[in-house]
Amino acid sequence: MRTQLIINSLFNETRIAVLEKSRLSELFIERKSSSSMVGNIYKGNVEKIVPGMQAAFVGIGDGRSGFLSAEDVHEESLSELFLDEEETRKSSRKNSQPIQKVLCQGQEVMVQVTKEPTGSKGPKLTSHVGIPGKYLVLLPGSDSVNVSRKITDRKNRKKYSEIMKSKPEDIGFIVRTACVGVDEKDIKTEMKALVRKWKRIKKKYEDLKSPAPVYEEADACIRVVRDLMGNGLKKIVVDSPKAHGRITKYLSDKIDKDGLKVDMYDKKEPIFDRYGIESQIEKMYRKKVWMKSGGYLIIDEAEGLTVIDVNSGKLVGEEFHRQTIMRTNEEAAAEAARQIRLRNLVGIVVIDFIDMRSTRSRKKIESIFAEEMKKDKARATIQEISSFSVIQLTRRRIRESILSDLTEICDTCEGSGRIKSIYTICYEILRDIDQLTKQSADGPLVVQASKKVIDRLREIEARAIRRIQRERGVKIKLKQTEDLLEEYSISREQTSG
Repeated sequence: MRTQLIINSLFNETRIAVLEKSRLSELFIERKSSSSMVGNIYKGNVEKIVPGMQAAFVGIGDGRSGFLSAEDVHEESLSELFLDEEETRKSSRKNSQPIQKVLCQGQEVMVQVTKEPTGSKGPKLTSHVGIPGKYLVLLPGSDSVNVSRKITDRKNRKKYSEIMKSKPEDIGFIVRTACVGVDEKDIKTEMKALVRKWKRIKKKYEDLKSPAPVYEEADACIRVVRDLMGNGLKKIVVDSPKAHGRITKYLSDKIDKDGLKVDMYDKKEPIFDRYGIESQIEKMYRKKVWMKSGGYLIIDEAEGLTVIDVNSGKLVGEEFHRQTIMRTNEEAAAEAARQIRLRNLVGIVVIDFIDMRSTRSRKKIESIFAEEMKKDKARATIQEISSFSVIQLTRRRIRESILSDLTEICDTCEGSGRIKSIYTICYEILRDIDQLTKQSADGPLVVQASKKVIDRLREIEARAIRRIQRERGVKIKLKQTEDLLEEYSISREQTSG
């Protein structure tokens, strides 16, 4: 499938949209105020051992503590970072020692973040680190070579195993899907580069005093580009010259040769409007998702559990016979899989299809859903469809759901609904200001919004606002109102005379 990556980078926010056949399939948002920790490596200090939980709390700096379980001390836990690349391994938990026999309070340990902190919980850590590249993932302390299970051709698998025989003895590798069609020289060049990077990380670890950061993962643009390589990525369009420069440098050996295009977007119309993404994002705030068949999904997302209910919608009465039920359920199976990826639904997900009497029909729906879920990079365990036409799955939590990033719980309805978060509203305002000042710099702009939003704009985006004023030659005034949190207006100040 041809995949496009559309990147909108403005001030302290980067939004990355993955389009498949012009439809939004995944959305990534990174803000400097809450940048991702996954993949970062730290020199940690064991603060506390909890034998009852078989876990330890490890300080990683800035007053933060991470959670390190016994299985992540004894086993390679790379599956948390590279789910699509990880080769099935036999569990070694049976042979592992109790955590209190392996770690002690005050001990220094190298750890890598595998899951973002959520709520009051700190980040999840592993002591088995992985260094990702375009084609390979370096595994310190391992001696194995694993070829991505997505590379199914036996000749290719054998070829990559032969290429990797030149690796150092004390380092393991995963051969990623992006290796397909790549010259042997390029693979070996990256292998040597990753080995050099690991030596620098090791040296820095030895020199630093714990707790402290040792290595930071690449920014969101590079991470997403890297993970989509070898998965149908054909075009990248980006509206930031800086981001465009970083991506073209990173992909210098892939552009043109592989038919991959990286375009700089310079039109006046906002890039997400141009590609119809903004309207698709707005639909993500809604529980109801309409389908072409006339049916719809109702998505109820709670902490750790999401229920997706398939409804017949406009198709009722005699017209709604067995064939129509199947068509609706078939479309719902594909759409539910897309919404799971798009909204990044995590934990337990239950999909309640329109009831089907035939076992054959139920199996067909299960097969369609399972096939669509193969596009998902996060690991999911899908249970067999029940006689009540219900599919249940468990999807691993690497980052929070997209609605958790974009919204917050509404105080006025006592937690029964969600509204756009203050950060989301602030960045909407900044994008609107950017667009208005591009069109015209005539007269001062007045932004009117709730006190919380105005305070946050002054707190976290004062520098961005000053930059707009300086570069566009326009004055921007912030005025607080008694409006609801999501309500704001931007207008030209009326001048007398």
